[in-house]
Amino acid sequence: MKLTARFLALGVAALLAFLLAACGTIRVEGGAPFDTGKLESALRTGVSTQVDVQAALGDPYGKGGAHLPFHDRPRTTWTYFFERGSVDIGKGEMNDERVYLFVFFADDKFDSYMWFTSALTPTPK
Repeated sequence: MKLTARFLALGVAALLAFLLAACGTIRVEGGAPFDTGKLESALRTGVSTQVDVQAALGDPYGKGGAHLPFHDRPRTTWTYFFERGSVDIGKGEMNDERVYLFVFFADDKFDSYMWFTSALTPTPK
């Protein structure tokens, strides 16, 4: 490689590193936000229907079924998912939070739920 080509490659690499550092923070989101507080405030076990759950939490990310050890028979399952995070290129820092919610129905009635988050501190509702 000629000396000029090396300087050009080095210059392009330095420019790329500068531009990435100058970008600051890149934010990403996936899924759709939902309010887990509505599981207790707006929904009633054995009474609320799938329509009620959809009105309270929005459209599910996915639908399927499950037969977990605490179920006496298979349940229809709706999945909710939300992720948000950021990467600070200049500082080399990254954070990410994911929330998963599984809503179980016995027939058409809200039966139970299970949710968890990757957050190390409580998530504001």
